[in-house]
Amino acid sequence: MYDDALLITDAHRESLRYGPPRLCVNEGQVFLSFQVDNPTPWHITEYVQIYARLRQADGGVCERLIGWEGCQVAPGQQRTLHFYAEALSGQEASEAPGALSALLEVQIRSLSQLRSRLICRGHFEHL
Repeated sequence: MYDDALLITDAHRESLRYGPPRLCVNEGQVFLSFQVDNPTPWHITEYVQIYARLRQADGGVCERLIGWEGCQVAPGQQRTLHFYAEALSGQEASEAPGALSALLEVQIRSLSQLRSRLICRGHFEHL
């Protein structure tokens, strides 16, 4: 379903599909949303970690865990997860773009493996 989704294999050797994350700002709060498709005949529960790669003032890059989310998907179903990233939110709506200016990439991981990512180029959606 997603051209840029990464395929992973679960314990039953079935593929799960993670859609690319969307980065949005709503009233100064930054959130991510991404879709998980479960084409398997099994109920699947995963815990995904959300990482941010950030540009540092000295020009270096750091990687920070900004949160995690439990994900349960019924057999043959899909689910969209929404995750508020308080670590990237500004105090007011006008500060959110500044808070995101150092954001280079958002990664969705499970079991320490990359599942999906968003390369940030200074743009995001306002809702």
